[in-house]
Amino acid sequence: MDKKDYDISNLAISEADTIKEKSPWKTIVIYMILGFLWILFSDRFVDIFADSHETYKLMQSYKGVFYVVVTAVILFYLIKYDYSKIMKLTNDVSEKNEELVSFSEELIAMDEDLQQKIESLNTAMKSINEQKQFTDDIFQNSNTCIVTWGLDGEVLDINNHFTELMGYDRQDIIGKKWYEILLPEEQKYKYYELTSKLESDRKVQNYENKALAKDGRIFDMLWNNAMIYNPQDDLTIVVSFGIDLTMQKQNERRIYELAYNDKLTGFKNLIAFENDINSKINKKTSFTLYYLDMDNFKHLNEIHGHKCGDMFLKDYASRLLTIFDRTNVYRWCGDEFVIIEEDTNDINITKRIDEIALLTKNIWKYKNVEYYPSVSIGITKFPEDAENLEGLKKNMDMALYKAKSSGKSLAVAYHSDFQKDIEKKLDLENTITQALINESFRLVFQPIYSIKTGKIISIEALIRCKSLNINIGEMINIAEESGQILQIDRWVVKKAFEIMKNELDKYDILLSINLSAKSIASPDLIDYLSNITKEYNINPIKIEFELTEHSLIFDIDWSKEVIGKLKHLGFGIALDDFGTRYSSLNYLSTIPFDSLKIDKSYIDKIVDTDKSRVIVEQIIDLSHNLGLTTVAEGIEENEQLDILKKLDCDYGQGYLLDKPLELEDLIIKIN
Repeated sequence: MDKKDYDISNLAISEADTIKEKSPWKTIVIYMILGFLWILFSDRFVDIFADSHETYKLMQSYKGVFYVVVTAVILFYLIKYDYSKIMKLTNDVSEKNEELVSFSEELIAMDEDLQQKIESLNTAMKSINEQKQFTDDIFQNSNTCIVTWGLDGEVLDINNHFTELMGYDRQDIIGKKWYEILLPEEQKYKYYELTSKLESDRKVQNYENKALAKDGRIFDMLWNNAMIYNPQDDLTIVVSFGIDLTMQKQNERRIYELAYNDKLTGFKNLIAFENDINSKINKKTSFTLYYLDMDNFKHLNEIHGHKCGDMFLKDYASRLLTIFDRTNVYRWCGDEFVIIEEDTNDINITKRIDEIALLTKNIWKYKNVEYYPSVSIGITKFPEDAENLEGLKKNMDMALYKAKSSGKSLAVAYHSDFQKDIEKKLDLENTITQALINESFRLVFQPIYSIKTGKIISIEALIRCKSLNINIGEMINIAEESGQILQIDRWVVKKAFEIMKNELDKYDILLSINLSAKSIASPDLIDYLSNITKEYNINPIKIEFELTEHSLIFDIDWSKEVIGKLKHLGFGIALDDFGTRYSSLNYLSTIPFDSLKIDKSYIDKIVDTDKSRVIVEQIIDLSHNLGLTTVAEGIEENEQLDILKKLDCDYGQGYLLDKPLELEDLIIKIN
């Protein structure tokens, strides 16, 4: 209560007391006392001074008048005095009443203001409660793990998502050190690392760690952490918001494996190889590259199928892991592997080559398949041979090519002279291209004779070129590698058909033309031969195409289909160089050949080697039983010819009988 309130209260008490004091009895008492005193003393006075009865009566009358007048005056002043007091009190009361009215109005206004403030406070409290509920709902229903904790690691609170993800109940973790429960042993240091950063920066974003769930699972978590002051408890706490990255990390690992790992072997792939090599180059780390390529692997694939080939590659990958760490082995492509070792010592390199050769040569068996693998290896070093990735790749290519071209099953280290060999090869490819453009090729013809009658039965068209400074066999190999062989085949076919029409059609003679593997694989071969046959009006029965086993096995089913279509057009089919590479009797029984040419490597040995003679005899007998004619290639000695007559070989070809002839000489020979 303020001072004004106190004065009004005192005024009310004081005025009440005054009213009590100014009661009418006070005036009456005074009047009675004065009356009694007047009667008492006035009568004595009259007795003294009245000397007669008349005087006495007169004085009594004067005494009564005087009494009335005096008492009237006294009453007047007493009443006037009381009236002034009453008026003053009335005025005071009126003033105080006005003050009370004003105060009452203030009280009413204060009450209204208080009510408004109470309503505002209630509204604010409701809003605060709603906001708290909203915050609690966010906290509890968030799909993010939320943990509040002190800098000592003690957990203060967790939300529902945390318990759902990690499996811990509130009593399992609140009040305990989170790092003792959640962090795997090898990541305990993360707590000290995190708190150090928080004390320094007050927040740590995108912080990753492993988290151990109650059931033993380990989650990959990403946390955003911030220090917040809590004024209620006068404490600084840490709020951590965590996202489960486990599935994302697994997907990233799968994507990484798909992008950087070979699915078949599990080794890293070409992309990973280039990344790792560049990293080593940037660090100036010396290393050696071993570039492995399986010899004749495509024959395994083509004869027994890609599934069989894949099974071997998986087995070979396991073999490599017996001597090399997985992180150092890469599958380059197909049957090629690259190995990196941070060792450039020549003695150690030689040991490694021997180890690779030893693990490779073991026979591989799968169901009824037996495969005797061998491997060619190209080797290059950093930084001795090259100082960048492209240089190293080029060097190991050249070294591997040298190993392959030198006889296979070899290991060859890069030498700067290999560049000259590559340049020479490129020059030869360019020369072949120019020869095709300039029509520099020509055909010669080697007769094939009947061994019994000595008569020319057929001729084989052979390509020659004066502008080439290498033998024709090497040219064919280069053309097969470069892909130019397809153009050469088309040129030979067209030229041979032209000569058949213009020069040889009148003779009863068969013209044999070689087709490469590239031609057999070409999807437009049949259309090309059909069209050119019509163009030159050639009788297909006078044309025979010679196919090697090598040209068939790239895709045996496709080869059968192509040969079937060639036969349907009317062409004859000869199996050339039989006995080399992957000879298979299955070909003879399933592919409609007309003749079989026995390779020169057998004919060379039939005079001196009984085994070779027996093999040739068996080939001839088998061919006859299958309805095939036989042609012996490379006859150079009379003794060979005599043995072939005895073995009942049908036809022969070789320098003893005739060398390849120019067209003019051939026509003379035929005539």
